[in-house]
Amino acid sequence: MSDEKSNGQKAASIHEEHWCQHPGCKRWGSFGYDRGKGTIDWWCAEHRPVESERYQ
Repeated sequence: MSDEKSNGQKAASIHEEHWCQHPGCKRWGSFGYDRGKGTIDWWCAEHRPVESERYQ
């Protein structure tokens, strides 16, 4: 049993939609790369940049 008290309401979802940024791709962007200043690029496994291309 849990000691946590519940008010009967569900917690707010923190799930965000991250789709691949490759033009025309409709896949889930599960690979996020931080470009700095709070900007993150999201890519699927097929389109994610290799290490040498990531910061160009």
